[in-house]
Amino acid sequence: MKLGTLLLRDAAISLGQLEAALRNQILCGGRLGTNLVELDYIDLDTLTRYLAEIRGLPPATQEMFESATKSIIDEFGANRAERFGAFPLGPAGDDSGALAVAIVDPDDSNAIEELAQESGHSVVAYVAPELRIYYYLEKHYGIARKARFIREGSDRPTPTDQVERRRTQPLRGIALPPKIRFEPRAKNSLSQPEIRRSQLRRRARTTGDRLGMSYRDACSTIDRAGSREAIADVLMEFTRDRFEVAAIFIVRDANAIGWRLRIGQIHDHRDSSAASKGGAADGPDRDADTSPDNAATNAPKSAGSTGAAVASIDTLSLPLGGASALQEAHDSGTVYRGGATSVGRPIERELWRFLQMNDEPVEMLVVPIVVRRRVVNLIYAHGKNHGAIDSTAAKKLGELAKRSSRAYTRLIQTTSAADPRGDASQASADDAGQASADDAGSDNTGSDGTSSGDDTSSDDTTR
Repeated sequence: MKLGTLLLRDAAISLGQLEAALRNQILCGGRLGTNLVELDYIDLDTLTRYLAEIRGLPPATQEMFESATKSIIDEFGANRAERFGAFPLGPAGDDSGALAVAIVDPDDSNAIEELAQESGHSVVAYVAPELRIYYYLEKHYGIARKARFIREGSDRPTPTDQVERRRTQPLRGIALPPKIRFEPRAKNSLSQPEIRRSQLRRRARTTGDRLGMSYRDACSTIDRAGSREAIADVLMEFTRDRFEVAAIFIVRDANAIGWRLRIGQIHDHRDSSAASKGGAADGPDRDADTSPDNAATNAPKSAGSTGAAVASIDTLSLPLGGASALQEAHDSGTVYRGGATSVGRPIERELWRFLQMNDEPVEMLVVPIVVRRRVVNLIYAHGKNHGAIDSTAAKKLGELAKRSSRAYTRLIQTTSAADPRGDASQASADDAGQASADDAGSDNTGSDGTSSGDDTSSDDTTR
């Protein structure tokens, strides 16, 4: 029995709540159970019990996570925990030789067998929501959660040897822009967008180089797309060889959260985990081209960069609260093309630092994807060799964004017309992000996804 059907049968949620969660899943991904928790329709403990019933496996409760000893955690190791998306709980029942492990995808028998061989213990798989597993992986191993799993008001541990990926959140979860150091603008400075554009417009001619997917093919593929991942795949493929850098952001909680990145010929699809190996009972989780083992090798590098590998895009969260090209496109709901909108360029600089860029691009392109008068995605791009953007490519990308909006709407309508009790596998569920919950009302989700109203006292609740 599917998760949605079971929850409706027991009146744990209403049909309207299920439909709202499915809409969020279509727009911005995530497993169905994850979306239900993030919309505050069910809590993590309830989701744990239902997942255990569906899979016929023992549930990993919050108390079991909190009771895991340091010796077991250290012996298991961070590398193994990250590769398998698994957290060690301790001895499994009376069998002291067996190890109880909470796994994001407990149905992957091959992974469990491999895990047993590596650990030297027979492994008993336990079920837990991904929100909870990822929280404890970060808490004990310093394995940073993707931005899509961090909700407003959460207090997340940050390893001291790592640069903080997301700034301290004030109330309502709006990320504070970095401090701006105002410097005198040099005469005839290239920071003036109109001067830069006029100087380099002549260079933005399409050469005879092979381009990515043709505009006609991109249109027809988006029109037939059966999931948000398929739409993003087309957008990334179309930008290849037309722009030096292209990224897709998910708009949530007044932040632009990284989802997809392409630099040169490399499409960063590394918003994946061990869970990406197969569909889960609370919805599929498939959006991975490269495994965690190869992530460092396949990490893209930006032209004119420091040479260091760029981190996975899903670790990046940029605030939509100050003057920036992203903010301009978000507020207007229209395409933005030009230079930075502020002298300090704090948001743009944060993005360029993430991309390991030494030089600023001449101009930027930010294209919004709007669904029902709400911006759900922002597409960022800049030209080859940091130069001017080809006007034809910019116009066609804007048209593809409009087609993407219609494709999203079609997917929502299709789901509404179909039996809403399923797990919306056709909507596909990657880890890249989820919607800003226009149907959810207030969202008081804690740092591992628990509601602040839950009767819990551990560190994974909102503080």
